[in-house]
Amino acid sequence: MSNEPLTSGLLQAYQQLSSCIVASAIETFGVRMKNTGFTHPEVRCIFEDLPTMVGYAATARIRSAEPPMEGRSYYKRTDWWNQLQTIPEPRVVVIEDIDGNKGLGAFIGEVHATILRKWRRILTEPGKL
Repeated sequence: MSNEPLTSGLLQAYQQLSSCIVASAIETFGVRMKNTGFTHPEVRCIFEDLPTMVGYAATARIRSAEPPMEGRSYYKRTDWWNQLQTIPEPRVVVIEDIDGNKGLGAFIGEVHATILRKWRRILTEPGKL
């Protein structure tokens, strides 16, 4: 198995596939039981007017309703940005809320969303902040 990023043509081809086709293809490899690998019903598209997206998942689990284990603020945790840069492009950030009361706190609010947008622009369009 190669660790090289996929070509843009291959990513575009994958974008045409439905998630059902991809799940069925994965089953043929026999890498896991057929009753595993599915998402919870809470995972759904909330912006149905946006096009299908394909990319490398940059995943994280967050807890924002309780105080952090170190320091006094989650906003000071910027180490995840460095980890995000190790994921090939195109990147899709997927964050799981592991708080007991889902949605009680927020991690990607206005501040982090603005930082992520500017960070992306720095990488893709240097000098156009």
